[in-house]
Amino acid sequence: MIATRPSPRRPWRPQPGRRLGRPLLIVALVLLFGLGGLARAEVRASLDRDQVYAGDSLTLIIETDGPDRGERPDLTPLERDFEVGGMGIATETRILNARRFDSTRFRIALTPRATGQLQVPALRLGDQQTSALRLQVDPLPEGGLGIPGDDLFLELDLDADLEHLVVQQQVPLLVRAYSARPLLDYELRLPDLEGAGLSRIGRETGHLTSRNGRQYRVIEWRFSLNPERSGELRIPSLVFVARLQSEPAAGRDPFADSFGDERLERLFRDPALERMLGAGPWRSGFPMFDRGEPARAQSQALTLTVAPSPDEFAGPHWLPAQALGISDDWAARPPVLAVGEPATRTLTITARGLAGTQLPALEVPMPAGVRTYPPRVERETRSDGNGLIGISRQQVTLIPGSGGEIELPALRLPWWDTNSNQQREAVVPALRLQVAGPVSAPTAPAPALPGTIAGADAASASDAARDAPAAQPAAQPAVQPAVQPTGGAGRRGWWVLALVLLVALGWWQRRWLPGLPRQWWGRLRQARLGAAARTAMASTAAEAAVPVGTRQTDAVAARAAVQAACSANDAGGAARALLVWAAARWPAAPPVNLAALAAGVARGGAEIRALERFLYAPRQGDADWDGAPLWAALHDGLDPAEAPRPPADPLVPLYPTRHPTRHPT
Repeated sequence: MIATRPSPRRPWRPQPGRRLGRPLLIVALVLLFGLGGLARAEVRASLDRDQVYAGDSLTLIIETDGPDRGERPDLTPLERDFEVGGMGIATETRILNARRFDSTRFRIALTPRATGQLQVPALRLGDQQTSALRLQVDPLPEGGLGIPGDDLFLELDLDADLEHLVVQQQVPLLVRAYSARPLLDYELRLPDLEGAGLSRIGRETGHLTSRNGRQYRVIEWRFSLNPERSGELRIPSLVFVARLQSEPAAGRDPFADSFGDERLERLFRDPALERMLGAGPWRSGFPMFDRGEPARAQSQALTLTVAPSPDEFAGPHWLPAQALGISDDWAARPPVLAVGEPATRTLTITARGLAGTQLPALEVPMPAGVRTYPPRVERETRSDGNGLIGISRQQVTLIPGSGGEIELPALRLPWWDTNSNQQREAVVPALRLQVAGPVSAPTAPAPALPGTIAGADAASASDAARDAPAAQPAAQPAVQPAVQPTGGAGRRGWWVLALVLLVALGWWQRRWLPGLPRQWWGRLRQARLGAAARTAMASTAAEAAVPVGTRQTDAVAARAAVQAACSANDAGGAARALLVWAAARWPAAPPVNLAALAAGVARGGAEIRALERFLYAPRQGDADWDGAPLWAALHDGLDPAEAPRPPADPLVPLYPTRHPTRHPT
């Protein structure tokens, strides 16, 4: 057996660097991620641009190092010289070369209140303060900004003969905005025009084109310019404000700036991801984080000369249009009328280059023996994408009073052709119609009945026959026997036969049907009264559709506007306020122009016609309009002209409006 001795245990000794290695690593990590919060944050302020035009907006950027501590900048000092918009907040954390960087950025939208040299005051953020900044605000220039070849420019196209522009002529205006870079946002700002109206036609459209070797995206807007008075018309510059997608600097990687990691860059450069998200926009950076570069373009200011209506124009209504025509629905298929039965004729005016409200009602004369109800006129304005098209539909209901043949006179409407600068005339040919029924001999003219208009020469012979006490109504045909007897015995035989038939009919009615005629008559009477009641209720509901308080408020405001315009001798303002006042006074059928208003009021018609002549007729010299006579005539309000009194035997209205009378049952 061999004895062994245990070897002595060697004492443990710490090796150099092993005992302090792990604690030092922990301290280094704490310092790496914690020193950013312990360091004093630095606050910086900047503007996205230091020179703008009046009305432009800009962005104030406040940036601080370190994580977001919940502190917000005090924006109160900005309110004296700027309109403060919304504020956006963004935090960013980046790790670069094993170091962490935190930052918080505030973006405040500002709009200068004045022009000149402005100062953006210092703002406090917690216990820190930004530095003051300077901003130059220039007034809008008279000339245009941007020419073909620039990144952004604007073009105007007036499709009219500017040397022969006349008052109330519709001038098509085409506005085109060209941009060589992608647009993140844009807005077209329209100027305030004095003495003209500007209305938009349709929606904006876009396409691509090339100018000076560069490709541009084009946005188009179409408008209709309507000069309201003669003289010089100034069109200020139209302004196009946009934000263009930013372009990366040469040798600069947008993804490295956003993420700071080449692996993320390779991820977003992957072709499969580009095809999924769209390769075009992503190649120039990350557009969802791109706030863009502000840009501005504006057109040249224009001055147009507007001529009054020519002296050689002889029409009652000034109608400058590119084309105008009248269609008659009876022209192709003339109807056969019947005595005493109403028939409706539709006349449609279509005018290119005029609004529907500018079209007048046609004056339709009637031949002798024909009555007509007041016409119903419906107007509308359409667009074909290039200009306005006005449409007026006028329904004329006429009632023949005698059989035979009648001739409706031809209709003529003069208008001014803006293409050839000469007067033309739209004509509806005369129309011959046959009327079924008895032919009455013409007698003395009868007065017009309420709700109707008598013929031009004489009334129907039936009214004259009804006025005679012993005469038979001409509208009811007399019963003519099939065989005309020639002797007295024959006439006595007919009388005896008629007497026998009447006695037999009376006995049969009394014996078998005592209550049938009374029931028939009662039902017929109830049906007539019910129809009249429904029509009256519908008319009352149509008038009650507009609240009474609203109509009274509008009328009071419009009356005050008329008084103010007359006091200031503003002819155009007085005309517009008068039409608004009339629309509030008669909402069911407002007058469409000054001529219609002058014809329908009891007082002030002459003064309103004088205002219309001042606005649209050619004038000698530079005489001003005096509004005192007009306001003196209309001071007591707009009152309708008195309607003619009804005759003794009125015609039943085609559209009754009075409530039916209840009869006891």
